[in-house]
Amino acid sequence: MRWSWVGLVVMTLACASGRRQALESLEPLEEVALTVLVRTREGRPVPGAALVIWRAPTAPPSRFGTTDAQGTLRLKRRPGRYSVHAEARGFVQSARTEVRLAPESESGLELTLTPAVPFSGRVVDPKGAPVVGAMLRLMPSSDPDLWLDIESDEQGRFAFEGVPEGAAVLRVEKEDWSLTRLELTAPQQDLSVVLGGLGSLRVRVLDPQGRLLPGGDKEITREFDRYTLELFPEETGEAVVYPRLAAGRYRVRGYYSPAKGCHWSSVVEADVLPEQSTEVTVSFVGVRGVGPLKGRAVGREGRGLGDSEVSVWTERNRDELGTHGACTVDTDPDGRFVLPDPLEQPKTLLLRARGQAPWASERSPVPGEDAPVVFQSGHGGLEGRVLGPDGRPVEWFGLGGFRREHHPQGRYGIDAFFTQTYQWIIDADGFATALVRAEGRSNEVLPLPDVILDVGRSVQGRVVAEDGRTGVPSLRVMLLDPSELEDRVSSPTRTAITDADGRYRFEHVANRLQWLRVDAQEQGTVLYELKPDEASVDLQLAPLAWLSGTVTVGARVPLAGVDLNVRCEGRFDVSTSTDASGRYEVRVPGARECVVHLTDAAPKDETRPWPPPLAFSPQRIQLPPHSWRPLDFEARQGPAALHLRFPKPSEFLDAFLLPGDPPMPGTTLAMEALIRSGFVADWTPTIERPERGQEELFYPLLRRSNYVFSALPLGRYTLFITQEMSGGLRVLRVPVDLKDAGTRLITSGHPGEDDKATSFPR
Repeated sequence: MRWSWVGLVVMTLACASGRRQALESLEPLEEVALTVLVRTREGRPVPGAALVIWRAPTAPPSRFGTTDAQGTLRLKRRPGRYSVHAEARGFVQSARTEVRLAPESESGLELTLTPAVPFSGRVVDPKGAPVVGAMLRLMPSSDPDLWLDIESDEQGRFAFEGVPEGAAVLRVEKEDWSLTRLELTAPQQDLSVVLGGLGSLRVRVLDPQGRLLPGGDKEITREFDRYTLELFPEETGEAVVYPRLAAGRYRVRGYYSPAKGCHWSSVVEADVLPEQSTEVTVSFVGVRGVGPLKGRAVGREGRGLGDSEVSVWTERNRDELGTHGACTVDTDPDGRFVLPDPLEQPKTLLLRARGQAPWASERSPVPGEDAPVVFQSGHGGLEGRVLGPDGRPVEWFGLGGFRREHHPQGRYGIDAFFTQTYQWIIDADGFATALVRAEGRSNEVLPLPDVILDVGRSVQGRVVAEDGRTGVPSLRVMLLDPSELEDRVSSPTRTAITDADGRYRFEHVANRLQWLRVDAQEQGTVLYELKPDEASVDLQLAPLAWLSGTVTVGARVPLAGVDLNVRCEGRFDVSTSTDASGRYEVRVPGARECVVHLTDAAPKDETRPWPPPLAFSPQRIQLPPHSWRPLDFEARQGPAALHLRFPKPSEFLDAFLLPGDPPMPGTTLAMEALIRSGFVADWTPTIERPERGQEELFYPLLRRSNYVFSALPLGRYTLFITQEMSGGLRVLRVPVDLKDAGTRLITSGHPGEDDKATSFPR
């Protein structure tokens, strides 16, 4: 069903790039009838049941009346997508059910309730006295979405309602008391839950000779429920006391420094009991190092590596039980170093120079030796020098969009982790930028020709309105290299502001292809390809266009709160959301190629949002200025799904999907355009619901390891797996043929570790 548009809407514009537009809702759709019948498993009606209903995706739940003697409840709601469940005394709440209400229709729903079992008891202290105000949380294993919370009364008693039969976890806690966690089976009656008080932990540290180390560094972490720690240590002459700890097992770490630059640590476990004091000793008695290790750090060519740091450490995980050690010392100007007392004989040493990735040694010195130790990088590199037109070094410049830094004698280095083409921009005050492209090798440091900067040219002009005459003041004009057009990380550094007559001017413009970009928001946009021989350019704003329509599921049920993100070439991006009737309207850049992406705005503070978020396919558009185009969207429906899984997560990974068999692009800009048009993975939670709830809830969204593309029609697709790396983007292309319904699982390594990946320099 379609709705007609009447009149204009009010648009609210935010920032220039990625601005969000808000729609002033038109008349809401008329309410439609929903009849709910609540029955037992045997088919008997359940009178007096309450109905809980909420609008997907973000509306708060509402409680509606109770069922009549026939177990029926009739209500009216606006068309849309809802989640419903029923609650009644003596029963377990029904499973959450999705309801889709279409305009001008009536819907019916039947919910089933199962009888609850008793679950009651009393919270007492170790002496049997009641504990008032203890917070109890019951989590039945049969339904991960069902949590029941209650508080003990003045007699310490509690009685849960709506408990299903079967296994469950009961958590009981109160401030200034230790947590009690029980795994048991419902039903339970007259259950006695003992809540213990806090305990204390006394930590002593002994040096290798058995002497106390008063005031030495110590730290503790808890094996379970680490968020409940309250650490107020008290130092005595012999120990550190943690007087208020919840009962449980702790890991205790003590530290000892045998010499300047060397630090040892030892990890032990201790069980803290309620209302008792526990003592633990972290001992270094009998622990001996290997003695001093001497040497001279040199590169493969024999040059001393001065003004660096040499480090060594035990290879075990520092959180494992046992003793660990690390030493770090500076080299002198000639590269000489002395590691005073490493804990173990190392296999290799690590060297760090300022601003460079670490180098590893080919071997480690042994006690009593004093010989050169050769260090080399674990990867390749590119080294060069920046000079001015007069041949003198330029020492202050920025590399690849980073801020300007001091580079003595104009020298700089680029890490090369892969054998590929690298590119970067050199930006120095008073000169035009230089674009450098070079082939790097993963196992070799290669010299580069000197970069000779020049002063460039001046470029000036006016930004004019659509009429071609009227200057537009106070606009920001960006000067961009082609590689910066789609850069969504670095902020542009070369900008000019138009004066009262719309005039702008740039000095030191590079004598190569550049782009001029203007985003005048509601007045229009400009994206102009600046030729190497152009010195005067007037930029005419291209007015915006209108895009409007409805977003539905099944072409009938309107979807509220769906986010629309319009991504256009040149980073002219806008966004909006559908209103309560599933309608949207947005102004988009005219005469620009754009792709509209839709995202079901599931609340990100839920581990299992219900109803599950819907998926949509992006749509490509290019609208003439001042034009208006209706464009309706339907949630994607298909029998197949693609699940991409990585063995280990990374914040630099991403993936997108395209129908058909598109080839791997040949340029970085072409890859950016492909990314802009690809299917985006569904939002999927990456952790299970934590027992403590929101205060423990953390979504490592920047470290995803699972990407799901759901509701896909059968057919051929191409999956692109990307990883941001130093120097560019690494991409794997995976053809996928979805011949059958169901989920297809693909497990992939990281593109950065795969020789078959294609590199796109940035």
